[in-house]
Amino acid sequence: MKQSLTRLIALLLFSIAAYPAQSQTIVGGGIFSSTTWTLSGSPYILTSNVVIFPGVTLNIQPGVVVQLGNSMNIDARGDIYAIGTATDSILFTSSMAAPYPGCWGSINIDNTQGSTASFSHCVFEFASTAVGNTCCFGGGPLTLTSCSFNHNYVAVGGYSGYQVQINYCYFSYNFAAITAADKVIRNSVFVKNNYGLYATERVHVYDSDFCGNGCALYGGRGDLQNNSIMNNSCGVVSFYEGFSNVTGNVIYNNDTGMVLTTEGIGSNNTICGNHTYNIIHTGNVTIGMEYNCWCTTDQAEIAGGIYDAYDNINLGIADFSPELQCDSTVIPFLHCDGTVGFADFYPQNAGVTLYPNPMTDVCTIRSEEFLSDVTIVVTDVLGAVVQEQKQLNGTKFEIARGTLSSGIYFVQVLEAGKPVTSLKLVIADH
Repeated sequence: MKQSLTRLIALLLFSIAAYPAQSQTIVGGGIFSSTTWTLSGSPYILTSNVVIFPGVTLNIQPGVVVQLGNSMNIDARGDIYAIGTATDSILFTSSMAAPYPGCWGSINIDNTQGSTASFSHCVFEFASTAVGNTCCFGGGPLTLTSCSFNHNYVAVGGYSGYQVQINYCYFSYNFAAITAADKVIRNSVFVKNNYGLYATERVHVYDSDFCGNGCALYGGRGDLQNNSIMNNSCGVVSFYEGFSNVTGNVIYNNDTGMVLTTEGIGSNNTICGNHTYNIIHTGNVTIGMEYNCWCTTDQAEIAGGIYDAYDNINLGIADFSPELQCDSTVIPFLHCDGTVGFADFYPQNAGVTLYPNPMTDVCTIRSEEFLSDVTIVVTDVLGAVVQEQKQLNGTKFEIARGTLSSGIYFVQVLEAGKPVTSLKLVIADH
């Protein structure tokens, strides 16, 4: 699998700048009979929405560039097949001179009208939702193979009632790589996204790498097997009751490893070296975590990396005993060149301190240097902003608990919009 991923990265980073000069084709409106967008007609520039009608197929040849105007969409009520090659990708991008994530709309697969679609060796950039689904059940399949999604707001969204197959794909610099439900992800790479998975259910993930993301996997009700989840702000966070089959994963060197609610985890996971906690249990029931590796057999050390009822009696117990007898493990090589971790986004500044910590009602941020135009942002473990103060000056700043419940938070200090530091804050029970 790792050799295949190495090849995937090489192929997806292959320069697509060498397209020969071609005549351009302006397109818009309905496609009422099957047609092919050819390399000789490339680039195809959308000046209005394109609708592929039921019973009609749009084929897109290798090397074609498709440029979409502001908020433009391709609505596939019929079929769309964009099959590039390893050396001749198909590019879907913006026609704007200065594009930004979300400046064009979506390629929407309309399952209600029987649409089917396949994308292979395609590059998607600057979309609101690059490939979306409209539920339910009438169409399919939809497959995405060896595709690259970069600088989109959402890379793959919507749900269909059947399992969308995502294989050997690469996701970077998207706000959310995968959203919604009904997807199977295999042998893929997620790097530098705000979210790898965002509020997903019935999404299964196998043999994939997640690194340098904000929150790698915020999901539930699906399998999570044999993945490498490293160097993210948070690794795995439960959505609904959380993932149902968590086995064989390496969850290492994240700021927070896993945030669990009502579901425990399976066996043979390696969970260690996460900076804040390896496990944060937010539910009030006992969950099982037996037969996993914590990179130590010292039960006190393992317990110290777990936040549960022993730290807050309102929570349930995270039961790790008996643990798998391992005091070391082989941490896999990640296919995420140039990745950055949480501390790179918000550097650790020894001149800024936070006390008391844990706090009950009020804490103080103290800086050794005078700070001006300061913004203080408090986020929860999912990255959601729960408190914010702006345009402050000085060396001391207070944070009041207000309505915040007990638990783990992050305090980000910015000066004139630039990060100064990020500090972990624990709010204790009254």
